[in-house]
Amino acid sequence: MKRICIVGISGKLGRYMLQHALAAGYEVRGVCRPESVAKLAAYKDRITLFPGRTDDRTVMEKAVAG
Repeated sequence: MKRICIVGISGKLGRYMLQHALAAGYEVRGVCRPESVAKLAAYKDRITLFPGRTDDRTVMEKAVAG
């Protein structure tokens, strides 16, 4: 399966990319601020989220692992 990690997935462009990635059959992983997780509630069963800051190396490593 194709996999993609979208950084900033809860933003306007991120959600646009999310919709297209799911439609194209990608396994979607995303990084967003913890306070923005609720914006993605409609996709919670279809994506894997990694809440955290983009400058947090641990969060980013987990999001792109594999």
